[in-house]
Amino acid sequence: MFVGIKSLVVNLDENMFSVFNVLMGTFYLYLFLFPVPVVALLGDFIYQGLQRWFFPYDHQIIQEIHRNDPEVRSRSEFLEIGTKMTPEEARSFAICQLPRESSKHMH
Repeated sequence: MFVGIKSLVVNLDENMFSVFNVLMGTFYLYLFLFPVPVVALLGDFIYQGLQRWFFPYDHQIIQEIHRNDPEVRSRSEFLEIGTKMTPEEARSFAICQLPRESSKHMH
């Protein structure tokens, strides 16, 4: 019995690439290429939806409370840096941004 199984495995290894080539040419591969992953993930999506609907976590409740709140700031305002420096602080900051001199002897 073990010899029969071993010969079956050897035949599968030899025909691996030909099986792939045959599958690429069939209509069924392309027919099931999209629906199989969708159906496989459908259970996860249903579970997450039911969990959020009936047993939400605390952070999910807070998300729902603030879902329709208007945005106080736009994204561009988050990127701006407020400069409320005195003229002396601004001068000091500008000097810090200048390139530094390096010694001729240190490389």
